[in-house]
Amino acid sequence: MNVSQPDKWVPDDDIQLPSALEVVEVLRLLIAADVFPRGGLYSGYYGLTAALRYEYIWLKVLKDHGSSTPPPLDVALAWFIHRQFPVNYQQVTARRCGRVLHPADGTQAFAFSSQPSEPWRKVAGPPPAWPPPAPGSEHDPTPILGRRRPMVAVQLAEAMSRCSWLLHSWLRPHYLDAAFLQRATKRYLRFLRLHAAHPDSLLVPAADMALIWHTHLGLSGRYEHTCRQLFGRGRQEAGKEKETATSPTPDAGGGGTEAEAAEGYCWRPAYLDLDRQLLEEAYGSTARLYQEVYGEPFADAYTGWIPESDPHPLTTPDISPLAFTLRAFDEEPGAAASAATAAALAAVDRQLT
Repeated sequence: MNVSQPDKWVPDDDIQLPSALEVVEVLRLLIAADVFPRGGLYSGYYGLTAALRYEYIWLKVLKDHGSSTPPPLDVALAWFIHRQFPVNYQQVTARRCGRVLHPADGTQAFAFSSQPSEPWRKVAGPPPAWPPPAPGSEHDPTPILGRRRPMVAVQLAEAMSRCSWLLHSWLRPHYLDAAFLQRATKRYLRFLRLHAAHPDSLLVPAADMALIWHTHLGLSGRYEHTCRQLFGRGRQEAGKEKETATSPTPDAGGGGTEAEAAEGYCWRPAYLDLDRQLLEEAYGSTARLYQEVYGEPFADAYTGWIPESDPHPLTTPDISPLAFTLRAFDEEPGAAASAATAAALAAVDRQLT
């Protein structure tokens, strides 16, 4: 294999990456959305409602008032997921808001509130901001789909559903540890440089790198600047992936006509579009390339993805701090006595026969 070394023209200290606190704020947002009753906010009716409220209310709030006040939880999730598709986010905000809008800082990027702000009330009117309206209720927004075509909400709801599996691996306790997150950030920067050196390769991150990457994408203005630093105008066109039909896309009328949006291409996480087989193949090739370039393993039990078949990360026997207690949940009371009784009956049966 002809391996290129990652680019080194931008010093590490000149690249502004997410802080550990910002990463924890992302986990707070994602966990809150996951534990919402009735199946969470990532999919189904409440996922679609979040996307519709984001498009028809929050984008208007951003246009008129900026991002100084936090949205409700479901809308905060939809806003975060939209920023995971940076080209489309730039295009949609440029068209709907007149300019590309980025969160001012990490506090605003991942914040949410159950109390409606004055800007929200001005745009949304009397319906309560939280909780989201129940299906079939007076304020159910989904009937609007029969009257008008949303610009981004339907595709965004699909993208929210595709992102739901990511949190499963990030629920492990060490993903809240500052030292672990600092190492993950360094590994993520290596991952970025690997893309700079191999822009035509489809790279899939390890779980720790992915958490930092998606946090960085949520800090959309900072992420756009980092992409320009590392990939450059000319280099990024070579490694540019198209945002597929399953990603949020503008409507047929087009979007992104603003000069700021046109220049704002960023590397996006195309691995989210892959089916399971292609994802595993790309992950394997990424691991081999990473190890060949950097001379160290790509992932281990702490940084790799865990199977979705595990009901909860704390049940993973090799690394869970609760592993020594897991047998208590697997064994029925009196199981040993039952086994002894069964063995005795089997012995009697053998004697009789």
